[in-house]
Amino acid sequence: MNKNRHSGNLYAINMAEDKSKQTANNDSERKLEAIENAIELAPKDTSNWRWKRIILSDLKRYDEALEAIEKAVELEPEDASNWRLKGVALGQLKRHDEALEAIEKAIELAPEDAFNWWCKGIILRELKCHDEALKAFNKASDFTEEAY
Repeated sequence: MNKNRHSGNLYAINMAEDKSKQTANNDSERKLEAIENAIELAPKDTSNWRWKRIILSDLKRYDEALEAIEKAVELEPEDASNWRLKGVALGQLKRHDEALEAIEKAIELAPEDAFNWWCKGIILRELKCHDEALKAFNKASDFTEEAY
């Protein structure tokens, strides 16, 4: 009897987790629809394209997320955050060499942004360049300490 109660509880927990995932997915779909409406109204607003990338990434639609951030880069090529987010999108697609190039561009545009250096460290770690990754993480730490 006790075993059945546990299996019933496990079933309920799994059902609750599935429901939670479905709700989150539905929320992201609604957010995507809203941001696409915003893009229709203001297609040159890069923040809309960045938000679209974030939502698509949450939905694990990484190719589309990359397309969205590439539009932001096209509209504002001198914005370091666009390049950093492009690097993140490329990293999600396991295109680490290209991701590193995008992050390098972000660093060129904003060399004192700790987050750019942190992202570089993550990508270098994925590329198994551990010494270089450590240097990038240390650089990020240096800029973070300077901010305080």
